[in-house]
Amino acid sequence: DGPSRQKSAGKPDYRPLYQDRNLLFLALAGFGVFWGIVGFTNWASALMVKSYHLPLVRAGFAVALFGAGAMVGKPLIGFVADRLGGHYKALSIFCVGSFMVMLLVFGRLSTESAFLFVAPFAGLTCQWSIPILATLITEELTVTLAGSATGLTNAVWQLSGAIVPIVVGKVFQATQSFSGAFLVLAAGPAFGVLML
Repeated sequence: DGPSRQKSAGKPDYRPLYQDRNLLFLALAGFGVFWGIVGFTNWASALMVKSYHLPLVRAGFAVALFGAGAMVGKPLIGFVADRLGGHYKALSIFCVGSFMVMLLVFGRLSTESAFLFVAPFAGLTCQWSIPILATLITEELTVTLAGSATGLTNAVWQLSGAIVPIVVGKVFQATQSFSGAFLVLAAGPAFGVLML
């Protein structure tokens, strides 16, 4: 429901943003999800080329299929959430957990055909928790703080994008392990599940 004129008047009290434990957990859960998303989009192509000598164009095509799956995932999960009539917490745990599993599966692959087959399913799972998490955030606080809560949590989510490429790069440089790099990526959604 939109805020009434009476509710929107005056200066909002921002203290609930910093005192709400659930909001903190949602911010950390999204951090874990974006850890996997940003890490995959930054590193998957290079890892496939370096580890399994895929042609760069084919590795790029696998990442494009990942992106196509992600594009389908958001409206699909929105439809599913509406059909289930809520239950956002359980649904978000399922979504984040499925992304973790797909990252682990992708990390065990070694052939071009397998990468191309699994990539869209990994993409499907990568983004479908985002609308659910966003809904949980806006429901957590009053209408007058919904924008601030969304902005603050999204800032935490994006922070992972500045960290994960460095961490995955260091792990791969030290181990030369494709599956090890994907274990690092899957650790983000695993952390997200724990936070949820």
